[in-house]
Amino acid sequence: MKKYFIALALSIMPSISSAATVLSTFDLPTITSFTENGQAGEKIPASAVIGKEVIGVVPGAYKLLKIQTDQGVIFVRPAAVKVDVPPSSLPMLTCKQGVAPGMTTSQIRGSNGLTDGC
Repeated sequence: MKKYFIALALSIMPSISSAATVLSTFDLPTITSFTENGQAGEKIPASAVIGKEVIGVVPGAYKLLKIQTDQGVIFVRPAAVKVDVPPSSLPMLTCKQGVAPGMTTSQIRGSNGLTDGC
């Protein structure tokens, strides 16, 4: 009986390891991407992000979402996309994970507010 309840509990719990997915861009045809320095980047077609994995939330002033697209990783503001889980439940990335694994500490700290608090 005990094994049954454990199996039942595990089957109804949301998977912590499952990735969040972008559901929509609120009917906007494009959204603005941001650079790892927090500067507005290029306009990205909505089709490039819908259905894609949200890797996590980048720490800092804007709490940008890091999204894996077919063209690579992009950063977008949470208000630009609707995801299938609440943004507060997404993993908070470390500064190195969130911005760029190859950046030095001084580059991260000089990133125009993107990594405030790192």
